[in-house]
Amino acid sequence: MKILEQKVVPFGHLHTHTEYSLKDSALRVNEAVDKALELGMNFLAITEHGNMHSVYKFYNACMDTGKQLVDMVGEELEIDKEELKKIKNLMPRNKNMKFSLRDVEELKPYQAKYPKLFQEVLEREVKPIIGVEAYTIPTKEMVESTDKAVNSRRDHLVILAKDETGYKQLIKAVSESYLFQHKTTQSVFPRMTYDLMEKHFKGGHVIALSSCIQGEIPRHLLEGDYEGAKEKARFFENIFGKGNFFIELQNHGLEDELEVLPQLIQLSNDTDIPLVATNDVHYSDKEKARVRDMLVALRFHTSIYTTGFERDCEELYMKSYEEMMELFKSTPEAISNTVKIANMCEIEFIREKRFPHFKTPPHISEAEYLVQLSEKGIYERFPNFDTMKKKYQDMIRDRMKRELKTINNLGYAGYLLIVQDFIREGKEKGLVGPGRGSAAGSLVCYLIGITDVNPLKHDLIFERFLNEDRVSDPDIDTDFDHNRDDVIEYVKGKYGESSVCSIVTFGTFAARASVRNAGRATGKSQSLCDRIAKMIPDKPGITLEQALKENPKLKEEYEEKRDVESLLDDAALLEGLVSHTGIHAAGIIIADQDISNYIPLIYDQKERLWVAQFDMNQCEADAGLLKMDFLGLKNLSIIG
Repeated sequence: MKILEQKVVPFGHLHTHTEYSLKDSALRVNEAVDKALELGMNFLAITEHGNMHSVYKFYNACMDTGKQLVDMVGEELEIDKEELKKIKNLMPRNKNMKFSLRDVEELKPYQAKYPKLFQEVLEREVKPIIGVEAYTIPTKEMVESTDKAVNSRRDHLVILAKDETGYKQLIKAVSESYLFQHKTTQSVFPRMTYDLMEKHFKGGHVIALSSCIQGEIPRHLLEGDYEGAKEKARFFENIFGKGNFFIELQNHGLEDELEVLPQLIQLSNDTDIPLVATNDVHYSDKEKARVRDMLVALRFHTSIYTTGFERDCEELYMKSYEEMMELFKSTPEAISNTVKIANMCEIEFIREKRFPHFKTPPHISEAEYLVQLSEKGIYERFPNFDTMKKKYQDMIRDRMKRELKTINNLGYAGYLLIVQDFIREGKEKGLVGPGRGSAAGSLVCYLIGITDVNPLKHDLIFERFLNEDRVSDPDIDTDFDHNRDDVIEYVKGKYGESSVCSIVTFGTFAARASVRNAGRATGKSQSLCDRIAKMIPDKPGITLEQALKENPKLKEEYEEKRDVESLLDDAALLEGLVSHTGIHAAGIIIADQDISNYIPLIYDQKERLWVAQFDMNQCEADAGLLKMDFLGLKNLSIIG
């Protein structure tokens, strides 16, 4: 269907899980946004289980629908491709058409020239709604209970940010919920207490939905406690504010859902709390239910064919407006209320540098102090500077001044001061590497002690490290010996414990791993899985598709043996999905204040570390945070 043949519908999904709801959802982030576009939905919410890992990826994908639509609509309107390219080039990174028109005056003439194009793009681009499906418990004391039924309790509650204040409240609450986590061999369940919610969700900046059948209100109804459900509904309405709490209806044909549906509608009538209809989205299309089955089987270390394994109901897909209207035809207001909620939500992420301020001597700016250290460094690195020939003196000073101009123009003086400071501390406590990567091309870095490589002697280029056209922040990797942890503690002491954290990493199902995991989830023999996995060329980043092209024997097995065909087809469904999280071996974030004011954090109980919920690229490029690599190199003393 052509994009202009698809009407914009008065409905959008507000309860959506992607692959970042680990081993529970088979929905890729871009796939979710593309499906919303396809279905004519111009808003979509992200609500992962207890975490916010996907927020920036989802937000950016939604922002990119503006550019996607310029191409799609432009082609159908037969607008010249070069004109479309010019329009897209004027749209800033991670801004949709709405924000671009506000910020870029040069787009206005194109809007006047192609009014139909701009009208369609503005109507259809997907608005991102940021949220979480939180786990909740009444009190923190339940965490320490010796009664397993009490200490493992976790009810569900969907929370959506209405604005930037609501987003900040949400990331604070999500971060703090990890202090009350319940951990099993399969998953970690961060939990928000009532006190936590009352503390953070003030002023009506978030919206809450009563959630799925595992929400607290449906649980009371299933227990035959209608009055308890009514009391809880009033309680949540009091926390979030009148008009900001909705009773959520879901209908996947499950027995428990069908039992509570009429009671939820009655509850809405009795309390005057509005209804909202959602689908508990875990995959894009009905036929993708098998992928979720495999993921869940892997989470529980079983097979989808094991006796007792509960297969997916095949209804957790991104249903169309028409399908949702059919399911909830007796309560059409529950459908239209999704639009009402979407209109209440508007978030824009604006990237700003959140680097810590380096404390300089009184009345001296960071830029001025960097100049002073560089001048001092000339005589430390070149002790005979005054007796050098003038042409060498000029070469050193001219290069230094040129670099300092670029560094200060781009606002990175403080960054270099921070690095030189902790490297100096590292050298006092042990060995520090001489520097690696593009930073070795900077004379200023050499002069202030960040590197020990003279770029003039080795003819190294500064512009590889930093130049006016560079979009990303400079990156300085530093090698430490046994003193790495001491230096990190020094940094925490200097900038504040809450201003420093580690960084999450995301593992995905690579080609070989997808084969082995698909086989494990479907009960295939380990010998078959190992044999087929080893036929995939051992090359970084290789895909199953490439492997079939590069290895004729693998292709032959795929075409001639049914068990191999089914194994590889299942593996292709898993390939590339997020499989697990880890902690970056070297990366550290340093901010100018409590990091949870900017991004959500995880508390890793085993490592006793606070960890950013976004990967290093998102922390830098999207959140504007300073990322440093503190590399532990055990054999540095041998090299030294």
